Amino acid sequence: MPTNVACSRQALGGRLVLVGDTSGSISVLDASRPGEMQCRARWLVHRNCIFGMALAKGDRTVLTGSADATARAIDIERGSVAATFRGHKMTLRCLAAHCDNANIFLSGGRDGRICAFDTRDLSKYRSGDDAAGPPTVMPVRSCPDLHASAGARSGSSGGGGSSSSAGQAGAAAGGGAAVTALAHVSGTPLCVSGGADGHVRVWDLRMLRTRAWERSDAVSEFAPSQQGRVGWAQGSAPAAAAPGSASGSLLGRSRSSGAGAAAARGVTSLSVSPSGARLAVASLDNAVRVYRVGRLGLGPEFVLGGYRAFGFYSSVAMAPDGEAVLAASADGCARIWTLHDEPEDAAERSRHAGASCRAGSVPEADAWWASVPVAAPRMVLPSGPVCQSRVVYDVAWSAGSSEAVAVTASADHSRPL
Repeated sequence: MPTNVACSRQALGGRLVLVGDTSGSISVLDASRPGEMQCRARWLVHRNCIFGMALAKGDRTVLTGSADATARAIDIERGSVAATFRGHKMTLRCLAAHCDNANIFLSGGRDGRICAFDTRDLSKYRSGDDAAGPPTVMPVRSCPDLHASAGARSGSSGGGGSSSSAGQAGAAAGGGAAVTALAHVSGTPLCVSGGADGHVRVWDLRMLRTRAWERSDAVSEFAPSQQGRVGWAQGSAPAAAAPGSASGSLLGRSRSSGAGAAAARGVTSLSVSPSGARLAVASLDNAVRVYRVGRLGLGPEFVLGGYRAFGFYSSVAMAPDGEAVLAASADGCARIWTLHDEPEDAAERSRHAGASCRAGSVPEADAWWASVPVAAPRMVLPSGPVCQSRVVYDVAWSAGSSEAVAVTASADHSRPL
């Protein structure tokens, strides 16, 4: 059963598709012909389910993360494992390749840990006992419990839709909350993490040169499910934000709902636009929120509804131009939203943003992001007549085009939509 999909940026004109599955295998598909996919190769690279996958080094390498608690670098041309990366004690849930440095990538795990790896000069990691095999690499930095505090307070990891899905991704060693999503912001030293505790945190990679991150080192922190309309799918009213102050920086800690608000719902997926301007966050409350990266303290720019999350397995992807969002759904369909303001909405958003810039904080009188309208999908993409009512686990954009690729649980291949 497929769990992950990744599309090349350069190889085959962005039509090289890689699919990871529950057996630990990767299928390499050629989607250069419209409506067709030819399987070029299939490799068994892990002994357990693949949960994270990212292309790196000009599409020559694919990074994989697995429930066997390891990450691996796969040479696509040779079809061989170039290195194995260790540092997690539990399932590795997500990966993020550095957009500007092909040698760096991050991994997040169910153990609540984020590890940073450097892939340069792998030969020095070879052991004398297995000099002919792929090297085993340990992290340059290992940062534990970065989402632990909020998860411990909530008593359940992220408040998932069911106890089973929450338990799978939430309860970690030592009571910490799982790291469920990671993304690097292109052109900046920032990376973003999402957790089963329902919080998103922004980190400065430059700090890793001297020491591991601690939770207090987060540049920004917020709970997406407590911003915008909470529980829209159940018809509940928008959550009112309690008066309070935000940090003086727009890239700061944005205000969440007051003490009477529902607990934060777990973050299932993150995606940053290639330009680094926008961040999309999917949560267990069945909503995707889109933020301006430079103005996280102002709350979401868009709240996108009309899809159904499937535990911590539903993903979201920003379009190459940053003007659309693609999301997987538990009802067998993928959704596309276009991010265009109506003129009056744009003027209102600009007015609030201007007031915040001048005041240095989010306006307290009218927590404007609490009334951001929920946008319906522009397109609903069925996964095919055979796959109706089956879960779509992962989605990706084919670089340089408007073609979306969705993976469904009922087929052993990805499908262009």
